[in-house]
Amino acid sequence: MKDINHFLEKLNPEQKKAVQTVEGPVLVVAGPGTGKTQVLSLRIANILQETQANPSNILCLTFTESGVTAMRRRLLDMIGNDAYYVRIHTFHSFCNEIIQSFPEEFMFSKELTQLDDLTRLKLLRESIDVVEDEVGKSEFKLIPFRDKYAYIRAINSSIQTLKRESVSPEKLEGNAKKVIEDLEANPNINNKTGKPTGKWDNARKSAQKNLELSRIYKKYASLLNEKGFYDYEDMILFVLDKFENNQEILSTYQEKYLYIVVDEYQDTNGAQNEILKYLGNFDSSPNIFAVGDDDQAIYRFQGANVENLLFFAKQFEGVQTIPIVENYRSSQNILDLASSVINHNQARLVNYMPFLEKNLKAGLDIPNRKAEIYEFNTSDGEIAFIVDKIKQLESEGTNLNEVAVIYRNHSNAVDLIEAMVKAEIPIQVTAGKNSIENKAVEMFIDFLKTIEYTDKDRDFLLFKVLFFDFLRFDRLDIFKITRIAGDEKISIYDLLTKDELGERLRSLNLKDE
Repeated sequence: MKDINHFLEKLNPEQKKAVQTVEGPVLVVAGPGTGKTQVLSLRIANILQETQANPSNILCLTFTESGVTAMRRRLLDMIGNDAYYVRIHTFHSFCNEIIQSFPEEFMFSKELTQLDDLTRLKLLRESIDVVEDEVGKSEFKLIPFRDKYAYIRAINSSIQTLKRESVSPEKLEGNAKKVIEDLEANPNINNKTGKPTGKWDNARKSAQKNLELSRIYKKYASLLNEKGFYDYEDMILFVLDKFENNQEILSTYQEKYLYIVVDEYQDTNGAQNEILKYLGNFDSSPNIFAVGDDDQAIYRFQGANVENLLFFAKQFEGVQTIPIVENYRSSQNILDLASSVINHNQARLVNYMPFLEKNLKAGLDIPNRKAEIYEFNTSDGEIAFIVDKIKQLESEGTNLNEVAVIYRNHSNAVDLIEAMVKAEIPIQVTAGKNSIENKAVEMFIDFLKTIEYTDKDRDFLLFKVLFFDFLRFDRLDIFKITRIAGDEKISIYDLLTKDELGERLRSLNLKDE
């Protein structure tokens, strides 16, 4: 393995402490731009250099496949080919590997089919139908009388969230019933009206909806099992079930992985947390190293990111909490401005750990200019200002590669891009686009619709499609076709494949019509 001491020499004191604290549970709170990936990679390299562990004894769990790739590349630069033997996974790929390694314990693994979005919605509709038949049309708030599928997307989202948090239909039902019982036993009455307060009433309605959701959730889970499907989230639940009920499988992984590293810990969910708990429960102080920052959570609902970090501190004994606050990306003014905004968030780790210092400090010599805020009455005025500002920067010698324009939605950029092109400002739009909204894709979808289209708008759609450039129809022929189509039903398939239609078009004289 390559010597890593020259990498260690470049670390600041907090980074070095995180890398060299090898044994026991460690929680690193690393703000943005503080070299988190470097710390994670160097910690793995340092474990291999300072202990007897083999690369295959180290498990690194991260949140995305791109994170897996970035970690592997960084390790390759540091330790060479040994990086290929370190087990780097997303939580889902880790659980999938366990399922594939024990096919006899997961007999369904070759029989079940992973659920696609369309089938998921079909099964949810079927679940709603069954529950409606069981309870009657007027009983459920989640099954409105006028449109019983009105809340299907919200129901789908809720069920996926419940699975990610390892909440079963039975657990949801039990919790909802308990809340309703407690509320009914202690009604909060408004002294003026003699009726329950709005807060009490809202709490009861919310619990009632959860009770209704549990019935749909239970039927949906039953249909998945009956029809041989599984959700993406189910992979983790399958493994959790085995960890809980099969000591042999659990012990295999507890013994195999002597050191566990977790990236983006603030975004892990309840089920993923349970995986970590099982992997570490053989020892009150396991060698689990988690890196996260509650201020950077993007995949979890408000407050859950703090719960994660607090869970880690409560789950294991002797947790060392190491904040890394030196930022290598921004000036101090920018960091202070960002801090003044995030400080308004009450669900922050510093409010639960007063000893924790999270104020970021600039670690690079960057021009310390203040942020400027401009307000405009119209979007045209805003666009004109941006264009003029960029032209000014260019005239002052600024390389336009160093200028970025950030906007909220892709649709907001259309007018701005047009204005910059007119002003001859070279641009590169790095954001991706929805492929379904691509003009060529829209044209192709319309084309496919006309093959067997029988709707009342068929003639209009056919007329529109015939003018698509890639079909190369002559304009005169198009008008002839619409004349024939007015008398009989013609599909685009007929136009492209039947020779007799071509003969009719050639013989048709519009002047005679």
